[in-house]
Amino acid sequence: MATVFALGEGYTRPEIRALVGDPNQKGGAWDTGYRRWRGEFFIFAGVGIPGRTGHNYDNHWKGETLVWQARNNTKLRDRQIQELLSGAYPIHLFTREDERLSWTYRGLATPLTIMDTSPVGVVWAFGVPSTDHVERVNIEPTADEADPVTETEAVRAARLGQSKFRQDLMDLWDRQCAVTGLALPELLRASHIKPWRHSSPQERLDPDNGLLLAVHVDGLFDRGLISFDDDGAILRSPMLSSELMRRLGLDDLPPIKNLNVKTRAYLAIHREQYLKREVDQRIQPISQTAR
Repeated sequence: MATVFALGEGYTRPEIRALVGDPNQKGGAWDTGYRRWRGEFFIFAGVGIPGRTGHNYDNHWKGETLVWQARNNTKLRDRQIQELLSGAYPIHLFTREDERLSWTYRGLATPLTIMDTSPVGVVWAFGVPSTDHVERVNIEPTADEADPVTETEAVRAARLGQSKFRQDLMDLWDRQCAVTGLALPELLRASHIKPWRHSSPQERLDPDNGLLLAVHVDGLFDRGLISFDDDGAILRSPMLSSELMRRLGLDDLPPIKNLNVKTRAYLAIHREQYLKREVDQRIQPISQTAR
């Protein structure tokens, strides 16, 4: 189903049901916090107000992301939670700050952080493609941001695991972007090659499944717009023009050095499964296509 909602516009639940083609005139499952209908999920999140059952969910904005709690007593193993977080269904998210108001459409949401708590917690991001770009749980706060009293064991484990993954990549790549040589840690990302969501727990923390990349390179790689061959040369999707690659400063760079056997194996997966292609167009190294 194509999106029929306008960003920032307000809708009542009956209006939403009508727009998605549900003939049921009663609320039913639509009056709960989330509902799956015709292969899509719809989340209704009260921000700063109690839910209909009186439970005061800790839903709140953190910058441009929404920190959200699922229904009371939910666990990560619950079937509907697994479906919601599987990446197989588009997720439309609505919020309101007053029960007297309609629901504001925030757009398609993707899980940025998943907290194995009860109720299950999720940090939702917006305004990004809903395919394969959010596979990592990016929990890398500084020491000042971590509160050992209030953070859950699951969040702490994820945070420490991700911090170790980043530190391993910083050591492995000498604190420089593997592609550009940029040596400014604030602009470097610990990028998974085989996406976080599709990796086993061991693969998620395996430094051979990672590249230390400058933020703009990470963005392209994470969205399947570039990849690398076995020799470390950049491959670009036909969705990117040679001129755009030149403007990004990625048109005439030497290949990544010192790729080991395991990293090459992960890159083979990335090229095969995640590099975006167009019909009947070959993916070639930048050094061959940009000139």
